[in-house]
Amino acid sequence: CWWCKVGGPSMLKESDEGYHALHKVYITEHQTAMGVKDKIAQHWIEKLIQEAARIKLQELGHSANSIVTQLAEWLKKQTSQPFNILLSESTHLLLRIEKYVWHVIHTTMSSINQDKFTICLQGTNIDGLNILPICAAYMMQYRNNLIGKHFKTLMQTATFHMHDLVTPAQFQLVKTIGELGAVLWISEIDDMDCYLDDLCILIDNVLNAFDTLDPAWILIKCKLHVLLHICSDICRFGPAVRFSTK
Repeated sequence: CWWCKVGGPSMLKESDEGYHALHKVYITEHQTAMGVKDKIAQHWIEKLIQEAARIKLQELGHSANSIVTQLAEWLKKQTSQPFNILLSESTHLLLRIEKYVWHVIHTTMSSINQDKFTICLQGTNIDGLNILPICAAYMMQYRNNLIGKHFKTLMQTATFHMHDLVTPAQFQLVKTIGELGAVLWISEIDDMDCYLDDLCILIDNVLNAFDTLDPAWILIKCKLHVLLHICSDICRFGPAVRFSTK
């Protein structure tokens, strides 16, 4: 993880300590043991090289220590946390995770249940929902090639149509991701502390639902761990929909 450096080789992540660390936000003592290029650090390294060249051109004779000091002061003025220049892109991240959920559901659903779900989904009353008209037959026919608008529709509506069509564990996963989406996609927060407490609980519920289905999900899908960093981004930048990028 580029935020908190949790992770590492498979042996570490599959250990009790390493697996537990993926479900929490803190700096672990175990740094990544494998050589991996840090794209976020590289972004700032390139900018520092450019700034160093500018300083040298402005005035000759700068010592190495003087240049380092000026670069450190310049970096502090850019942002208090330079690595946060890349946010968790919360809403797009959530749609990506909904894609995982949809894959789990449709690949294990029988053809009869797929037909039942398609009929129920098409009959959804979308009054009050900020979505386009539902094309359920199209979504089921091209279920492996859906895009963001389809996942947004599924996140808001699937919970009401999947009872008795999937296993209890799968239905719990569908409910948890729907509840998280409803809380995350808001534009105003009246009580930040209460909101963040609720959001953290909902994120933990999603991770627990994935763990119930298959504990290996969080090991192979790093975006599940990145969910944990949404709370800190919202605390700093406000509602997720305001700093959503693509």
